[in-house]
Amino acid sequence: LDPSITYGVPLFVNNELNVKKDQILLSRNAVSEITSYEKIDEFYNNDKIIKFCYIGRLVPNTGFDDIIKAINNIKYNNFIIYVAGDYERYKSFYQDLFKKYPNSKNKIVFLGYLNENEINYLSNESDILMALYSSKISILGALSPMKIFEYLRFNKKILVPKIDDINEIVEYYNCEDRMRWYEIDNIVSLRKSILNLIEEKKYDTLEKINVETWDEKAKNILNFINNNYKKII
Repeated sequence: LDPSITYGVPLFVNNELNVKKDQILLSRNAVSEITSYEKIDEFYNNDKIIKFCYIGRLVPNTGFDDIIKAINNIKYNNFIIYVAGDYERYKSFYQDLFKKYPNSKNKIVFLGYLNENEINYLSNESDILMALYSSKISILGALSPMKIFEYLRFNKKILVPKIDDINEIVEYYNCEDRMRWYEIDNIVSLRKSILNLIEEKKYDTLEKINVETWDEKAKNILNFINNNYKKII
């Protein structure tokens, strides 16, 4: 909450909150509650295959194209990358990219858009979750790394670039144990991290992390305001 102004409207007047309950903006570090899972037919659940998954943007030069470059020369055949996102929109871009990096194509399965329950299934059944960023994104540094909060709901390793926004989350939740870092925009570093993940012991025990749901976050914010200011309208 902005202590002074919210969209041009004073938040407090004479030490009294000047907005109604349904106008309160919530901070970013919360997630939707997991209610159910929906199986994905294209997902091949084989224990001998290491399953990476990426859920997010596929806009060129925002991260996933680096994955294609990084895995092209990896000799292992015991891994696959499942991708949820707007592939059809950028299909021609990726088809051209696969011409340059042909060995990557058979290691990637594009699933297209998924609903919330399918995303829950994909995240829960995968071994490694990927959150990709690039310094080419103009809003990097002001970007909300929501994907990390969502991934923390699942007891999985997370492949991610070491940037300040994500470091803050790691420090807050003390979850360094599941992070597998790479240097942002560095294909060599990314390839090395992927190789290390493939070679790691597959079944590690990671402590469960409880990330607040949106409802819990809202209640905590309201309780804070009610305990420190006059009652909300």
